[in-house]
Amino acid sequence: LMISFTGAEMANMIARGCLLVATEKSSKRNVELMEQYEGLEDKLRHWTKSVFLISECMTSRDGKKQSIVGVNLTQKLNEYEAKRNVRALVRLGLHPESQQFVGGPVCPD
Repeated sequence: LMISFTGAEMANMIARGCLLVATEKSSKRNVELMEQYEGLEDKLRHWTKSVFLISECMTSRDGKKQSIVGVNLTQKLNEYEAKRNVRALVRLGLHPESQQFVGGPVCPD
């Protein structure tokens, strides 16, 4: 996904610990689109007025696919989704009661 929007050069600059921040211009455009077209909110809300902390960058063994895992620091998960992530929190060394926000794999597929 990142490669298709920005090209390989920009995607290669993304590393664990980076922040990806939605610009005011792109967020404003997303809001306009969500107001104009029903059904887009579920797809665009995640990318609107958002800040993502990149927690993992991975490349497939053949080098053809790149995946970026991040956490959206601006949108909380609902209770059901948060409970599913407790194991991942523990693996990362975080307390299971930590607040959780929307995030997950961002992959070219």
